[in-house]
Amino acid sequence: MPTNPKLVSFAKTYGLALAATGVAVLLRWAIEPLVGHNLPFITFLAAVALVAVLRGGGATSATIVLSAVAARYFFMPPQMSFLPLTKTHAIALTLFVLSGGFIAWITDLLRKERKLAEAAMAERLRVKEQVQMVVELAPNALIMADPDGRITLVNAQAEKWFGYSRKELLGQPVEILVPERFRPVHPGHRHGFAAKPEARPMGAGRDLFGRRKDGTEFPVEIGLNPIPTKQGMMVLASIVDITERKHTENALAARATELRRSNKDLEQFAYMASHDLQEPLRMITSFLNLLERRVGDQLDKEAKEYVTLAVDGSRRMQALINDLLAYSRAGSKGIQLAAINAREPLERALAVLRQTIDESKASVTSDDLPTVMADASQLTQVFQNLIGNALKFHRDNVPPQVTIGSKRQDSQWLLWVKDNGVGMAPEDTSRIFEVFQRVHERSKFPGTGIGLAICRKMIERHGGRIWVESQPDQGATFFFTLPAA
Repeated sequence: MPTNPKLVSFAKTYGLALAATGVAVLLRWAIEPLVGHNLPFITFLAAVALVAVLRGGGATSATIVLSAVAARYFFMPPQMSFLPLTKTHAIALTLFVLSGGFIAWITDLLRKERKLAEAAMAERLRVKEQVQMVVELAPNALIMADPDGRITLVNAQAEKWFGYSRKELLGQPVEILVPERFRPVHPGHRHGFAAKPEARPMGAGRDLFGRRKDGTEFPVEIGLNPIPTKQGMMVLASIVDITERKHTENALAARATELRRSNKDLEQFAYMASHDLQEPLRMITSFLNLLERRVGDQLDKEAKEYVTLAVDGSRRMQALINDLLAYSRAGSKGIQLAAINAREPLERALAVLRQTIDESKASVTSDDLPTVMADASQLTQVFQNLIGNALKFHRDNVPPQVTIGSKRQDSQWLLWVKDNGVGMAPEDTSRIFEVFQRVHERSKFPGTGIGLAICRKMIERHGGRIWVESQPDQGATFFFTLPAA
């Protein structure tokens, strides 16, 4: 049969009060021969105190009331009666009730403080358990040392990496984990940190190593954190094993060295190849021209056409070799970044293109250009290639119009070269920056298809990017970014 919790609580509360009062009555009767009518409340005060300690609250109040009634009826004259008391006995009864209330108030106050203390202790234990769990499960090795440099805390990761058990490390000087060659100077470092304690990395700018139990060493990074305690300033060291990172860094450094050597070899090869290839090409061209002059009258129309094609082919091969050499140098030659006004390299590029501009009756205008961080010679080459293309890829009977402008974008400048030429399909705008990629007929627009690839390589070496927006017969706008000075 289910029970009512409220009824059970009521029975416990007031059953205890009734039982305590009953026991007090029996004890008071037991000592009646010794004390007579004196001290009628002595056992009842004990009952009130007992109930206050055990139960408190309503049970204590009930015990006070029942005890007052029992003491009056059984032990205060006239006994076995509720006739009015004398003034003295009435005062005594009042003092008993007040004393019982004071006992109840004191015990309730103490009970509340005890509960608060127990709750605080439970919270501290919970936090301590959580901290211990965090320390144990931390991915880094954690070592705490006292002001004398002796180890007071070790987590599981520290045991794993250093090869010591917790018992072996606790109480030992922290130098046990330091390579022997560094131990003589390590106490000085500890004292220096103690003189100015603050959270910071240890040994900034130096390679640090930890020493395992077996004497082997491994590279580490260490963060130091001062923790003030009653025992003095403790230092918590968070240690990271960076063995894998060092292996990766060494591999990358070796790869970078190999790439530098390879680039140097490629640059040297490109130079030698261009020189060695251009010499026979010049010889072929010269002999073909000599052949045409000496026996040109004896050649028929078809033979003359063959000679012309051969000369043109050798010249295009020379141009291709020169452009390949320029492309190779664009990626391998060191750049010298400096704050320069972009108008200066633009003017140099226009000076080189002056004859082509005049012959094509082109109009080239520019806005005020910004000061950027760039290599002057490479930026000149970028302007020369982009404006040269704008002059080359113009529409029939439409004089080229080229506009150069700029716009600030956060820490960069956006520059552009806009023309009114033949343009291109949007799907071709990405591949034209690849080597040998062309989107127009070679017979109408000669070239090697390397110029824009050189531009992209140069701009990317400046930390920028280059792209184009265009539509067929609506011109093209080439955009590129450079860091602001």
